[in-house]
Amino acid sequence: MGDVRDRMRDDLRLRCYRQGTQDLYLAYATKFVAHFMRPPAELGQEEVRTFQLHLQDERKFQAGTIKGYLGAIRFLYAVTLGRPDVVAGIIWPRMRHKLPDILAGAEIEAVFAHIEALRYRAILMAAYGVGLRISEACRLCIGDIDSKRGLIHVRDAKRGRDRYVMLPTRLLGRAAGVLAGGPASGAAVVPRGGTDRRGQPRCRPSGPPGGGREVRGHQARHAAHPAALVRDPPP
Repeated sequence: MGDVRDRMRDDLRLRCYRQGTQDLYLAYATKFVAHFMRPPAELGQEEVRTFQLHLQDERKFQAGTIKGYLGAIRFLYAVTLGRPDVVAGIIWPRMRHKLPDILAGAEIEAVFAHIEALRYRAILMAAYGVGLRISEACRLCIGDIDSKRGLIHVRDAKRGRDRYVMLPTRLLGRAAGVLAGGPASGAAVVPRGGTDRRGQPRCRPSGPPGGGREVRGHQARHAAHPAALVRDPPP
């Protein structure tokens, strides 16, 4: 894409898109243009429609991935190239909303029992105890734990927003104690690495009650409110 790619990158930066979103949009837009092997200025509504069908029928992508591609293409034409008419007729795929896989209390205990590293255990305990997103838990620093006021300062959360969440007393004695034994206040509680491609710590309990199925960190968030508020968190 050459100069168009550079201009699109600048447009994304000017609108304060996160770095990960910038990289993703640039990659998706580049793949769209490369698919037709023609300059983006020569492509129009019909090519956008053809590419969407290609993603759906041939690549077998899920609706969420297709929406990411369409978002990048819309930004390319509506903002960078100043041709909003090209993407005005985009048909956005309907996403299926499945119920989350809620872990039972015994399964949560099995997950914690299989995590030997104290810091990784603390990360999942924080997600389980107060319902943090796993990306938020991974970014926690020691200084974000306010044990005196019973608060956790969640920084740079979804859409760049900060917020405070309550740190239950029963969780403070279990998880926050592990966190407080870490490095300086500005250091990350859990270093990056040892995660899947989306940054989620994961483990696979080898036997009952986990049943050998893979358990991802985000499931602790789903299990947080129905479980953590009615019983003590696992040791």
